[in-house]
Amino acid sequence: MKLTLHQQEMLLLQGWLQLQYNQPEKARILFAALLTVVPDHVDGQRGELVALIQLKQGEAALTRCKALIAQGHSEPQLWLCLSKALQLEGELSEAQAAYHHYLTLEDSHDGAN
Repeated sequence: MKLTLHQQEMLLLQGWLQLQYNQPEKARILFAALLTVVPDHVDGQRGELVALIQLKQGEAALTRCKALIAQGHSEPQLWLCLSKALQLEGELSEAQAAYHHYLTLEDSHDGAN
């Protein structure tokens, strides 16, 4: 199966809307559908990550965070998500270190603007 760019954008938009409507399971399903067809869709991966955190699925969120980091992504928000995923998994010292890294990145990002 192949999705047009427009169809991909609609799945992504619907997923984010479901998150805004506090429907993380519906959002996860939409992001998963997108990622089934386009596994490397970065925004779909990010959306799924947010849904997983809202669903308190720490292990799956942690896997998604590590995959994004391995792909070379290093946005401050990703490290904040990593911190939350680690916290959900009870890895509090690692969560604290990830949160500290988030703050460092956020400070350097704010200083660049």
